[in-house]
Amino acid sequence: MITWRTEKHRQVASVGAVDIGAVFTSAGTYRRWRCWVSMCINPVSGTAVGEENARKQVEERFRAFLAAAGLQKAGEGGC
Repeated sequence: MITWRTEKHRQVASVGAVDIGAVFTSAGTYRRWRCWVSMCINPVSGTAVGEENARKQVEERFRAFLAAAGLQKAGEGGC
C-alpha cells in the first residue's frame, strides 16, 4: 500500500520502508512530481494540475513498474 507523508517542501510516497516518489509543494496551480521507482531506469517526472492529480501520476507509474516486474498483475489495486 502506498502511504504519503508530509515533509517540509514535499509529500513523499512510500511503500514499506522504500520512498518511491514525491509531489513538490508550490504556490501555483501546478504541482511537480517525481517517481523514483518506475519502468524506466531513470526517475520519471512531470507536472500536473493540483496535488491529487500529481499523486495519481506517481502512483500509476509505480503500479506500472510492479506489473512490468511481475510483482503485481496489471489491473490489481494493491497499492
